[in-house]
Amino acid sequence: MTLFAGIVARGSAPHSIPEAAVRALYEGLSRRTGDVLESDLSTTHAFVWKDLGVFEGGAVRRTPGGPITLFAGEPLIDRPTGLHSRPHDLDDLHARWSAGDFSLLRHVRGAFCAVHFDPRTGSLWLVADKLALRPIYYAVYEHHVVFATSMRVLRANPLVDKRGDLRGLAETAAFGYPLGARSVLESVSSIEPSRIVEVAPDKVRISEYWRWDSIARASGDEREMCARIASAFDEAVRVRLKSAPRAVALLSGGLDSRCVVAQLRAAGAAVDTIGFGPEGTADQVLARQASAALGTRHFELITGPTDFWQRLHEAHASWLAERGTELPDSQARALWTGEGGDRVLAPVNLTEQVIEAMRSGNPNRAASIYMELEHVGLPPRLFRRRVRERVLHLPRLGLVEELGRRKAEDPGRRFHLYVLLNESRRNIKQHFENLDLSRVELIMPFYDSRLIEVVLSYPLDLFVRHRLYLRLLQYLPPGIRQVPWQAYPGSEPCPLPMPQGIRTQWEHFYTPEEERMQAGARLARAAEIASARSLPDWLLSRPVLHAARLLMHFGFTRYDYLFDKACVFLESPPHRDSLQAT
Repeated sequence: MTLFAGIVARGSAPHSIPEAAVRALYEGLSRRTGDVLESDLSTTHAFVWKDLGVFEGGAVRRTPGGPITLFAGEPLIDRPTGLHSRPHDLDDLHARWSAGDFSLLRHVRGAFCAVHFDPRTGSLWLVADKLALRPIYYAVYEHHVVFATSMRVLRANPLVDKRGDLRGLAETAAFGYPLGARSVLESVSSIEPSRIVEVAPDKVRISEYWRWDSIARASGDEREMCARIASAFDEAVRVRLKSAPRAVALLSGGLDSRCVVAQLRAAGAAVDTIGFGPEGTADQVLARQASAALGTRHFELITGPTDFWQRLHEAHASWLAERGTELPDSQARALWTGEGGDRVLAPVNLTEQVIEAMRSGNPNRAASIYMELEHVGLPPRLFRRRVRERVLHLPRLGLVEELGRRKAEDPGRRFHLYVLLNESRRNIKQHFENLDLSRVELIMPFYDSRLIEVVLSYPLDLFVRHRLYLRLLQYLPPGIRQVPWQAYPGSEPCPLPMPQGIRTQWEHFYTPEEERMQAGARLARAAEIASARSLPDWLLSRPVLHAARLLMHFGFTRYDYLFDKACVFLESPPHRDSLQAT
């Protein structure tokens, strides 16, 4: 678990790096009082990092007088021996990259990112894993390149242009994240899956070392298919667990986290599970029952923040304070999660209608169906009338462009790849943005690259609506099937009866007291946004926001969504000229 940031001077006669820009790296990388940062500095480069100590092997590799490499996360190189050693992986990657050979990346299966720099040539390489789960944000200018593992570090650096990117902002307001390589700032990019970004003194080159749309098709009946996927999932868990006798895992009322916990138990690990569903919800009641069936030691946080990631981090911090001292700190801060199960094994936002539209050669219709089903988009009345039509189409335009970048033989699979290569990494971005505070490393075996490769080798239709997932349960540890689970609306139902009176995550999830607290906080936020000086009045309608705030004051809370969208545009307001560029 590592945070890093840096600046490299560019050009045939590199400019020195301003002291204020270097100081901003130190001040922005970690907000934890007392953190001691490591660095590698010269007049033409500045690297700053903090190794939080979850993974063995450290964060840096150096060649005396030569290249330096910084790593975050765990690459997990597949080797013929079947043995996995992070220190060995880091040694190998650094040595190969120093020799100009990046081919070993085709064999990584873990979540990581890295930066490699050769001071002799002034060339910099930014490297993503196959899903770009660990983010790197970067901005390339004529005289400098600035990069970091969190967006807030770039926002705080004086070398970075803070002008908002209208397309990135519109996509964030619609989907919750920008698409492709875009960010919310015009000059900042987010590294994409399987990418190597080479920034030389006089050029920038982006290469792709792995293509998810060229996975060979596999044959076999349902039994062979399930057995192969179950074996790949078991392996994904074991290569991450290694020989650790204990693990800490999230446990909710759904299948994904339960499958991970059951596989950990099957691998011989004692498991501490953490739940944070409110009282009386399926996430609380079913997690408690699943814990008993799987033989874990369960911890519950019943009340807390209503933001998902804040609640997760508070639940882990509460568990850590009460029980975490029983484990080595590196194990206590490695948190296993079912993140990704609903994107890999059961893409819940893909329906037969979306797939059919793709196969009939109509990605525009597929995008429209998807956005309607997911209730994503931009509210027309939020935008000024003179710009409304030009802005409203931007999210769908971005989605259709992303679908066109995939070349899978099955057009329906192209939408699944959009989900895997955009939603997967963007859904966890808030966690990595606050890694300096939470100190929690997510262990995500569903995002194992080898497991995904196996899944993508079989026809997409089998995975729609959890069809194959439920059949797969017969090949996973039996404790999974002993307790009912929350089934997604529209997916195959759970065959076991649900306990009476529990609330699912799609109903009233929070308690009445928590909902009252949310309402008060939202009303205060609405007043702040409607009056904000940074609100771009050429783009957003301030009178509409004031009217919505007044309606919320009288109990019409449904208008809160307008402020969810509007707040995206406040921190980095786009310039009026950016409308012409769209």
